[in-house]
Amino acid sequence: MAIGTPSIRLLHVAANDLDDQQVAAGAKKCLEFLEGGNGVSLPIAAARLLAIRQPAGACQVLLDYLPSADDENVVEEIKAALSALAIRDNKPDPALVKALDDPKALRRVAAVEALCQTNREEIAGIARKLLDDKNKVVRLRAALALANFRDAKAVDTLITIMGELQLAEAKQAEEYLLVLASEQSPKAALEKEGDQKKCAEAWSAWWKKTQGPELLKEFTKRTLPDGDRDTVTALIKKLGDDKFEVRDQAENELVKLATTAAPLLRQTLGNSTDPEVLKRIKTCLSRIGTEAAAPCSAVTARLVALHKPEGAAEAILGYLPFAEDDSIGGEVRATLAVVAYRGGKADPAVLKALADKSPIRRAAAAEALCQAGGDEHREAIRKLLLKDEDMTVRVRAGIALANAKDKEAIPPLIAMLGEAPLEVATQAEEYLRELAGEGAPNVNLDKTDAGKKKCMEAWDGWWKKNSATVALGRNPSVQHQLGYTLLICINPNTGLGELVELGTDMKPRWSFGNLQYPFGAQVLPNNKVLVCEHNGMRVTERDSKGTETWQKRCNSQPVSVQRLSNGNTFIAARGQMIEVDRAGKEIFTFNRPNQDIIEAKKLKNGQYAYVTQNGEYGRVDSAGKAVKTARGIGSYQWYGCGIDILPNDHILYPLYNQNQVIEYDGDGKQVWKCEVQLPTSAMRLPNGNTLVASQQSQTVTEINKAGKKVKEFKGTYFPVRAVRR
Repeated sequence: MAIGTPSIRLLHVAANDLDDQQVAAGAKKCLEFLEGGNGVSLPIAAARLLAIRQPAGACQVLLDYLPSADDENVVEEIKAALSALAIRDNKPDPALVKALDDPKALRRVAAVEALCQTNREEIAGIARKLLDDKNKVVRLRAALALANFRDAKAVDTLITIMGELQLAEAKQAEEYLLVLASEQSPKAALEKEGDQKKCAEAWSAWWKKTQGPELLKEFTKRTLPDGDRDTVTALIKKLGDDKFEVRDQAENELVKLATTAAPLLRQTLGNSTDPEVLKRIKTCLSRIGTEAAAPCSAVTARLVALHKPEGAAEAILGYLPFAEDDSIGGEVRATLAVVAYRGGKADPAVLKALADKSPIRRAAAAEALCQAGGDEHREAIRKLLLKDEDMTVRVRAGIALANAKDKEAIPPLIAMLGEAPLEVATQAEEYLRELAGEGAPNVNLDKTDAGKKKCMEAWDGWWKKNSATVALGRNPSVQHQLGYTLLICINPNTGLGELVELGTDMKPRWSFGNLQYPFGAQVLPNNKVLVCEHNGMRVTERDSKGTETWQKRCNSQPVSVQRLSNGNTFIAARGQMIEVDRAGKEIFTFNRPNQDIIEAKKLKNGQYAYVTQNGEYGRVDSAGKAVKTARGIGSYQWYGCGIDILPNDHILYPLYNQNQVIEYDGDGKQVWKCEVQLPTSAMRLPNGNTLVASQQSQTVTEINKAGKKVKEFKGTYFPVRAVRR
């Protein structure tokens, strides 16, 4: 692919090689890439190859070529490659530093964006000069890059420059600020030319209120000493006691503790299955009061990351075990990585946390130190990987070290496949599969000892073969976005189903039909596609011409399908959720006799989440045991609607009859909505926008965080769902 045109003739010869089908298949794949009508394939392939192999001088070559790129996708791919190449010999690449002063604005922007992706504290001082660049767009892009790097001065610049930019550019600043402030956002909005100055003034007033010691109090007032934590845990346990008097007394004592008890009450609310305990917890929270029992806001964590007040690391580490859910926990851990180093040295609180008796704190400290780029504490983190008594700490420390380019972390991660509990081993396997890509061994993790050993041995062989060439240091979970849009269509006039994939120019790349009401589909990395046919009671894997290569018959009508990183396939049907291996053997089954599932997904933590037509949102573990149940999600109107279950435990729900898309949190509370005509599916994109399909109006619309339409495609198709990859 990187050699390009000179290889095409020989690739055609190889594609017809009947003696070696593997070579023939590889040649055909290369030809499809090079001759597929996409003239930008070669520079994209070259940029990706440079990012993987990281030869000396690669940054300079990419920067030299950048102004000549005639396609937006090529520009974005070069920027991604520059980010992967930004650090060399533990220092910023000199070519990128020099490019900050380049006469070409595009190079200055690419350099600052790449450098700010590295999470290195010294970068801000190097790149901050572009906040005063003579070009307003460069100032905007530099401010966005540095703001994402958690630089407070960059937010000042964004707010100031918002009043000076044209509406389209000002909206980019507003989008960042809306994400930052979330529910605290000012009411002023950019809707038309002339709104910029008024909007900037509103944001300036909000920003001034965010600074001060009150930020850390939001964490400390929800943090309990270990002894008090044990007391609260014991009281919560008594809420399910056999004696009414014990339950009642425990409830009253928890109410007296108010804010300090609320985080643990909320944690239990998301995990308990005891109806009496759940009822009592809800009563406790109601009696404590909305303000006192309110969970910590993710906005607070973001603001701490920006302002970096003294004592931030200690306050965050103290609070972590009390984080109410995965969403706020993730935000807080991300903030810890930002404040883990001060003045080039690791914060003493973070170093101390490596030996804390709380596994949550040990793991978070290890991740923060690795992300911040310090090498002097690697040995302490390796001890966690090799010797920690908690296997969850070991796997998180191993993945953190691997992402910090430490190849010594890989063999212990492989060993976990055979030694660790299945839940932990699954995390290690998922990381390894994403790292290996299509070169991953053709073996799946099994819950039996023999199966786990076989999987471990296969990965051990892979590592011995590939350790010299595999590229660490990137986050393998971050996938390249190609910008292709898959339309899952059902013609209401004929009842026929069709799949169409549109390129970045919104012209068809491939299509095929004759499907029996397709409600879900996923395009795979090998250009195959998984399709669930609701009325056909089956899930199939097909090539881009529609030729079937794999099939799984279902006992219930399927509504969505998901190919997992371990090679298994997760299928959600009206009456059950199942996970099957490549042979079609069911390794997980969860039944819903009332046939009410309308969407489901397997999550990164190994749990299975589902939404039902009566507004129930639930999660079950790998044994099928209920982990969480909440009600009030959405308004069932049509079971073919495309709901997006988000990583932060939120649900994006298209309300067809109400002309709205609503985002709910995991407890059923509305946190965002937008107006759109007759939506049949909604998907949250990596850029924070929302992709919405409407079958009746035959449109696919991209809507930003402010609820405004930024792009729209209208064609002759009838898209029930739209999926971007």
